[in-house]
Amino acid sequence: MTRFFSRSLAAVAVLAGTEMLVPAAAQAQSIQLDLNSPRPGVRLVDPDAPPPGRRIRSDEDYGNRGCSADDALDKADRMGIRRARVVSERRRSIDVAGRRDGERVVVTFARDRRCSIID
Repeated sequence: MTRFFSRSLAAVAVLAGTEMLVPAAAQAQSIQLDLNSPRPGVRLVDPDAPPPGRRIRSDEDYGNRGCSADDALDKADRMGIRRARVVSERRRSIDVAGRRDGERVVVTFARDRRCSIID
């Protein structure tokens, strides 16, 4: 039991010492005390950080590119539009025409990364 109290006291002393060293800009992080391991310690944890082992994609991964004609055709195919073809490519949009449920349809996609549909 005295071992637990000595570890707790050591962790509190370390916490009090590191609290003074942490700059004001890093206050978004939280501090975790680890008292159950063989080596008790203090960790700074960022709550906005992704879980370990999970990778979040950024704009650099996509090359910061927008929607291309091929991307628009792929999305139209996933939407169930058959015989899709690009009718018009403009600076900010791409028009794709095809057939769905036996009727002719024209869908306009934005040139953003996700090929959003414009009404």
